Amino acid sequence: MSVLRVAKLQGITQTNFEITVPSTHKLIVNGTLRANSIQNTSGITIWSPDNAGNITISGNITASNGTVTANVLTATGRVNLPTWTTATRPTTNLVNGLFGFNTDTNKGLEIYNNNAWQTLIQSAPGSSAADPAASVGAILASNPAAPSGLYWINVPTLGARQIYCDMTGAGGGGWMLLMRGNGNDGVGYNDSRWTDTSESNRTNLHTNTYGEYAKDAAFYYFSNATKIRIDAGGFGGANADGSYRTFTFDFQGSNTPTNLMFTTANRMSWGATGGSNSRSTWKSTFGQDREGTPVFERFGSTANHSIGNEGRGRRGCGQPMMFGYQASDSENPGTNDVNSGLGTHPSYCGGNPAGFARGSWMGNGGQVKIWAR
Repeated sequence: MSVLRVAKLQGITQTNFEITVPSTHKLIVNGTLRANSIQNTSGITIWSPDNAGNITISGNITASNGTVTANVLTATGRVNLPTWTTATRPTTNLVNGLFGFNTDTNKGLEIYNNNAWQTLIQSAPGSSAADPAASVGAILASNPAAPSGLYWINVPTLGARQIYCDMTGAGGGGWMLLMRGNGNDGVGYNDSRWTDTSESNRTNLHTNTYGEYAKDAAFYYFSNATKIRIDAGGFGGANADGSYRTFTFDFQGSNTPTNLMFTTANRMSWGATGGSNSRSTWKSTFGQDREGTPVFERFGSTANHSIGNEGRGRRGCGQPMMFGYQASDSENPGTNDVNSGLGTHPSYCGGNPAGFARGSWMGNGGQVKIWAR
């Protein structure tokens, strides 16, 4: 290998002032190197300055054993930071200003300053499978401005999984979308999918949309839930106006059921009159024309709180339902009961066929989404 040391080097007109240095040789300039551009051996420009002194470099700058120093470093593309863990990050040649990305849980972008590593931007809970949030509320506690979308939630038994989270909905947000369905989907009262660990078309729940039946197994396993929310509308049965509305319910009791709505008889809050949870609003949404002796049912048992006669049995041809409102056409014993809600029974009064939210009083249309927090 040869080395050429010169004070001045200039090309000739015959070669358009181009100077070629073979790859096995070095060009060392102790003074100033002036060039309109520098190309690689393939003729591709890799270094090009302008009149203001700005330099455009096409390709990568690699300094595996050295240092790149600049007053300003600007990139129109991306800058790949060095990554490490707490165990593998640099321990020698440390200088203030050294930075990189720590991939350990609850770490993130960190910088060496004042003889110590400091975290500048911490990875948010729910941002990855390695750092799932315990609940949507934990995400909002870390970042109150977190947008709605997919997050990683640590679900008991299931572990970390992506769930669509509504950060701005009823009651300040914090909701997980766990089930949806069209009213005429065949998921009636006797269908095991209401209470088992199965899931169906789970990825269809990764956007906040209505549609055909879909269920996340977290509907069964998320034992930390204290509230459920039902979004519903589009029904055309008796007294239903087709409007879409939101209903929220609190569990009344110290033990939250593992299966969100159905495995215990714990009471749930239910407004008797007025407000978004009034039974009159429920009737306008799902369809219902009865008012006598009202009761709210959950998994075929009375689950209402301050709605009417608690613990009364069904009357006439009334049948159990998964989740909804039931009433008689009068206060007289033995008269018919009419169901209005989710998981209707195939044998209730005039209700054939039944389904996810279907019956003669609700019509065959309608859509529902079920959330928890």
